[in-house]
Amino acid sequence: VPGIIPPCFYISTPMVQGNQVIGAVIFSIEVNSLDRLMAANASSGSHHETGFSAFLIGSDRNYRSNDPDFLTDKAQYIKRLKHSRISASEAVKIEKSTCTAMNLNVSDDAFPDAGLGLSGHGKFITPSGMRALCSYTPVIRPGLDWILVTQVSLPEVLRPACSLVGILSIAGILLLLIVSMISFRISRTLTARIENLRGSLSSLVYKKDAAGSQIVTGDEIDR
Repeated sequence: VPGIIPPCFYISTPMVQGNQVIGAVIFSIEVNSLDRLMAANASSGSHHETGFSAFLIGSDRNYRSNDPDFLTDKAQYIKRLKHSRISASEAVKIEKSTCTAMNLNVSDDAFPDAGLGLSGHGKFITPSGMRALCSYTPVIRPGLDWILVTQVSLPEVLRPACSLVGILSIAGILLLLIVSMISFRISRTLTARIENLRGSLSSLVYKKDAAGSQIVTGDEIDR
């Protein structure tokens, strides 16, 4: 029962002898088994390392496997969940059962094409408020109306672009500093030469130095 113990899923088939049903064979599947399957389906690395994760939801939009973010850091996830659209009672129920399967659902307008048996992709806001990009496809099996969703955190996708912007910004600042230093040095050199020339011209005007001073600059000012 959700909220008391982690839910368990079942696969069953009747045992028939002649025209009579004499029993049933039932296989139980713990939710942890689905979690391991989803982890293997998403990536060879961990969700924390790669940013990619996968989970299953039903046609009722309830989680069938655990939310991958919940498995990464349960305490932090519960904390974020209590400040999201989820009611406090639902958050407490998930905290007590240590399971989001059958205890958590996504919005009804999420993955609209999956209900029509179609695959799709788009943006997705997780129950804990994380922005993600996702692709989804229906799991088409007799008597099984589930949806497989693979998602990646939007900040994770944008991280390379943000890193590139940071590198370009630093390079731009360094280039600006170098250009400023070169401009300052050239400006100071030209100012010194002009001051020298002004002093020599003043000496000639006031006849302090009738012969004139020899200015050696190595450029047009010599002439």
